[in-house]
Amino acid sequence: MLLLLLLLLYYYYYYYYYYYYYYYYYFYYYYYYYYFYYYYHYYYYYYYYYYYYYYYYYYYYY
Repeated sequence: MLLLLLLLLYYYYYYYYYYYYYYYYYFYYYYYYYYFYYYYHYYYYYYYYYYYYYYYYYYYYY
């Protein structure tokens, strides 16, 4: 009976930590995914407006 109880506790903690680390890495995966997603778009629009004003002043002065 005691062995059965220890076995159940073992499986309980095993699945507990399994799901804990599963959601932990799941969370960080999406965290960095959106981080680089917005990071990429930030620089994308940055260079977009940079070239936009570059050509604007180029045609304006020349």
